[in-house]
Amino acid sequence: MVVQIQRNGRSVTGLHIGSRNVRRYFPKIQQSVDLELGHLLIRCKLQPDFWLNEPQISDPRLSAWLEAKEPEGKTRCGRLQMSLVPVNGKSFRLDFAEMQASVEPITLHAA
Repeated sequence: MVVQIQRNGRSVTGLHIGSRNVRRYFPKIQQSVDLELGHLLIRCKLQPDFWLNEPQISDPRLSAWLEAKEPEGKTRCGRLQMSLVPVNGKSFRLDFAEMQASVEPITLHAA
């Protein structure tokens, strides 16, 4: 699933999961989620509003990892997309999503 880095000004606060992804991948009885961040594994508590109107995962360790790993200058002006890949029922691997170029290359012809 594609998720986005959640920011509060310049600071990374966590991941915005999105309502559609929450309904599809997170049962309401689930109180936490395990995230594989490279060689790290952290467990993040899911807030009650996660299933209502705040579909985000916030944790100081996650925020620090995201800030350390983001490509320089890539998220200052916009939102960087991440991939959250299910590993098992309660665990996900987090990585940077492949960015697709949205502009067709321009071919210049000699006059």
